Amino acid sequence: MVWFRPGPALLYGVDAPIYARVARELAARPVSAWHLPTLQGAEFHEHPPLFFWVEAVVFRIAGATPDAARFTARLFATLVGLFVFGAAWRLSGARAAGLSLLALLLIPGFLYEAQNPMLELPLMAFLACAMCGVAWMETHRAIGVALFAAGFALAFWTKGPPALAALPLVLWWAAQRRTSWWLALVAIGCGIALVVLTFGVFEWVRARHGDPSFLAAWFRGQVVESAVHGRHSPHRSLVYFVPVLLTWHLPALLGVPFAVWAWWRASAARPAIELGGALAAIVFVGFSVPVQKHTWYIHPLIAGAGLYLGASLATLLPDRSERWTAAGACALALLTAVLFAAVPAPFEHRAPEVAAIQRTPPPESANATVAHCGRLGTWQAEHLFAFFWDARRVDCNAPDAAYVFDGRTLTRRR
Repeated sequence: MVWFRPGPALLYGVDAPIYARVARELAARPVSAWHLPTLQGAEFHEHPPLFFWVEAVVFRIAGATPDAARFTARLFATLVGLFVFGAAWRLSGARAAGLSLLALLLIPGFLYEAQNPMLELPLMAFLACAMCGVAWMETHRAIGVALFAAGFALAFWTKGPPALAALPLVLWWAAQRRTSWWLALVAIGCGIALVVLTFGVFEWVRARHGDPSFLAAWFRGQVVESAVHGRHSPHRSLVYFVPVLLTWHLPALLGVPFAVWAWWRASAARPAIELGGALAAIVFVGFSVPVQKHTWYIHPLIAGAGLYLGASLATLLPDRSERWTAAGACALALLTAVLFAAVPAPFEHRAPEVAAIQRTPPPESANATVAHCGRLGTWQAEHLFAFFWDARRVDCNAPDAAYVFDGRTLTRRR
């Protein structure tokens, strides 16, 4: 894996260009028309529109480019770090907070997702916000409830059902820390009320414009289908999960025995270790594997892993290191942010054809037709051609194609 290598900005996989296309169409319209996200002019209701709105704002400011889309990912990665830092600071002090930030940077999955403008990273950020709210709830009730409710509602606006992982987290915390159950129920009630209120306003705006219900279409076409059947290509074998876990979350897995030892050794680190471990376990065991049967939804556990790893590392340092540890970790995080900004492509895409599309300059004429003669799937090529080249994909043998892409190069057809 190449960690830092100069090169053009890349968008990983196919979903990122699809979401960027939705955001680009929003950015091209007045904000008053943003109640109707579209893809190629057809309504797009596979996910709630929050992420597309944020990306559209970035596009309005910086232009609809891969660099702008990746800036959106970096923005949410920064939020993850802030919320994990805040939760650790509140629970176990500045030393644990600084090392939790450092632990995030040691998890390859976090660094990869920090460059990937898809929905999993904002979902991670908002679940981390809910986790931070839980951490603050015991001593600063209003702040804690507000952070939890906002994190839950924003996670729901980003991905929908995965936001429910925040609810057992706050209930577990109330039982574990003997916090008042009514406070946990108030936090849950505020989060649910915020979701109902905001979606109610959204539906009211759509109804005033004569648009159909978003919730009905989304629930029928995405939520139910996903809950019953999982992803379009579900993976039910643990053999599939093992290599992904080892590749992305190896530090978190190796840190589990160490976290157990640290929890037994130092009482000051226990609250952060417990809360971080609870979020990671709830996301993985309670939602991702049994419901989605796919690894994509285990990404939010990185926030919990960063918390329990950082608190565990804090038990190895003397008490007098409290301040300089936090300062050093913050400086390292700032350096990483500078590297992300200065070096556009710290990771290479694993699919050569996708990387070739993203590096190749677009055709000279707008809305050109490109014959797809590579090995990429038709659906993949269609969205990649549209976002990066503003071109229309046609079959390889189409006689009217102005250009041909053979999987490596784009050439003009004679």
